[in-house]
Amino acid sequence: MSIGSTIEGTTGNLNNVLGPDYDDFKFDATAGDHLRVTIANRAGGTFQASGLVVTPAPAPDTYRVIRPGTSDTPIATREFYIAESGEYGLFVSDLRNLGAAPQEVGGPTLTYRAEISRVSRAPAPLTPPVVHHAGNIPNTGDVTAASFTATMGQRITAPTRAIQLPTPSKVDTYLLLFDASTTPPTLVQLNDDQGGPVGTDSLIDVIAPTNGSYLLVVDHYDVRGITPDDRKWEVPLGTGLPCLNGILDHDESDVDCGGATCAACALTKSCNPDGDCAAGSCKSDHSCGCPSALHVVAATVRAAFTYTLVASPSPAL
Repeated sequence: MSIGSTIEGTTGNLNNVLGPDYDDFKFDATAGDHLRVTIANRAGGTFQASGLVVTPAPAPDTYRVIRPGTSDTPIATREFYIAESGEYGLFVSDLRNLGAAPQEVGGPTLTYRAEISRVSRAPAPLTPPVVHHAGNIPNTGDVTAASFTATMGQRITAPTRAIQLPTPSKVDTYLLLFDASTTPPTLVQLNDDQGGPVGTDSLIDVIAPTNGSYLLVVDHYDVRGITPDDRKWEVPLGTGLPCLNGILDHDESDVDCGGATCAACALTKSCNPDGDCAAGSCKSDHSCGCPSALHVVAATVRAAFTYTLVASPSPAL
């Protein structure tokens, strides 16, 4: 199989020894390729589309799940970027043969077609610092790419906020950063999960290896069963030192302030503990304010002074 080609097949049922019956196809791809895989039921068939794209070992990423974005199962499609050049595998199976309770369907009516095509959509240009770079994964499984420039030695920081959003999202993102000044583009860093309190949110944090153009890709895992409102993400982008890059990252409570590393925040900035605030007081709405003792002192000082206006005689002319 090759990029730009379409194949047709028929899937069998579940083999209790070997697992689900996958049809396995190979294709070659180059780092930085932006591709779409579409698996669909052929006319008159009853196939429910599902598949995997598997990367060659020992690539830093292992697979892309291809499943319907909604309950409409005759077609499954999604985009992805190739992290490293090599031979990739496309596995096609009926959706009903997967999961904890496979139905063991198969036979001549489970006919499908599968296609791998290139995506020509240009990346969105960004100029760091970018505080609000956001999106929502559609049923068609689109991925978002953005281009920007950086100088060798600059620190590139791009943290995902999905489960960290005020209304947490359920999407499991991962990020890829390419050096786009090379041909083909060179993978600089890939990150799936940060773990800990931010769970499945991802993080790019790396020193730019060269001067020039970079490509930041926001990708995702399976979104089947997740409503569109629960697929939101934000990925701010900075190209400076921590606490000076103009974005909210690491453990900062507000942009470039708060947390264990940065300076304390000024009044009205966001905070968690009192230590995030220069005045030492984090209010119940998680904004920095004046501690109550300061208000008492101010009131006392005001009460200690009285002012009397005295009319002075006009000087004689």
